[in-house]
Amino acid sequence: MSGDGDMKPEDRLKSEETFTRFIEEYRDEKEVKYEQAISEMVVKGLNSLIIDFADLYAFDEDVARSVLEYPLVHLPLFDVVAFSKLRMRDPMYADQIRWVHVRFRGLPAETPLSRIGAQHISRLVMVTGVVIGAKAIKPRLITSVFRCKSCGEKILLDQTEQFLILPMECPSCGRKRGFDLITEESVYIDSQQLFVSEVIFSFISLTELCVEIFDDIVGTAEKRDRVIITGIVGVRHLDKTVEATLYIKGNYLEIEKKAETFELPSHTQVPGLQVELKKILGVIGEMERISGVVQDEDLFTAILEDHGIAKSEAARLIGVLIRDGAIFSPRPGYYKKTM
Repeated sequence: MSGDGDMKPEDRLKSEETFTRFIEEYRDEKEVKYEQAISEMVVKGLNSLIIDFADLYAFDEDVARSVLEYPLVHLPLFDVVAFSKLRMRDPMYADQIRWVHVRFRGLPAETPLSRIGAQHISRLVMVTGVVIGAKAIKPRLITSVFRCKSCGEKILLDQTEQFLILPMECPSCGRKRGFDLITEESVYIDSQQLFVSEVIFSFISLTELCVEIFDDIVGTAEKRDRVIITGIVGVRHLDKTVEATLYIKGNYLEIEKKAETFELPSHTQVPGLQVELKKILGVIGEMERISGVVQDEDLFTAILEDHGIAKSEAARLIGVLIRDGAIFSPRPGYYKKTM
């Protein structure tokens, strides 16, 4: 199931109409909650509208359930509705920010990272974990403008995939290749990859997943922050094979606890332990450099041979390194350095 092609056109229209009424009519104890939130976006300089999922569920249970199942259909429709509402209030600000992100928080249930699987592909989920790594912020192309080299016609394309989508042909002259990307007229947003892990105090059970975030939530989370993330589960195939890897396209991110408040292992105050940990890291780094993978039994053998550290003690030290975020386990029995 693709998650974006199984809804009938009438269901899509119903979704858009329901969300419009939801913004116009849903009230909390004081006011029309989301009409007011849109009005405040201009004053606060925001381009995201945060929706409590429980509010939508209370307003229309069927649409709320459908959002969980078909987020790839609903979220773009909701973005358009929210942007239209903002434009009615302040056209100049709407033109300045160009779009509104509708972000959902507080889904009915949390899905453990270790349970994310094929059945969740294209579904909206909520996960909790600790950031064990964060890549640099990069611009991402979302709307491209190409110029035909033959006739000069400009072609706009939405970029929704990982790789650049090129025009099939020029609508003016029919040319099928020879297009230049006009970067200064194309639209880019900030993007970032986070690597989030379950907080499990066992070196074997740790699970890690890549979360891709965009625009105004980029740069908000740092290594070792505990975060709550709502997002759509995506899939990518490795080297054009049937094997695939899962990731989450982040819709909402909330920092539950900042890094400085965590009680991390105090090995920096114990010189002997610090030396032992550096030995383990050195072995992992060298094995990863040579073979690209570090398997537990090979690692234990290398640690014993190089440093005389028994398997039970090596396992304890590996657990400390994982809890400190220095290494992670991409799958049971394998290890990699975080940075």
